[in-house]
Amino acid sequence: MGFAVSIVSRCDESICYHMEGCLNAGETIDEIMETLKIVVIGGGSITYPNARFAMHALEEFTGGSALS
Repeated sequence: MGFAVSIVSRCDESICYHMEGCLNAGETIDEIMETLKIVVIGGGSITYPNARFAMHALEEFTGGSALS
């Protein structure tokens, strides 16, 4: 929930914080990507830049394996 809210509120620091929490809690990359998709559907085009930021951050946090 925190991860989704951080994207909708467009806060990059919160996106990183909550994504790290998701990964530490054992969420899969697919689950995180599903959250991103739902947030963009619900939040609209204003969330695109922060969703892209989250995708790039996910790739960094996972060592480049997230989007491969």
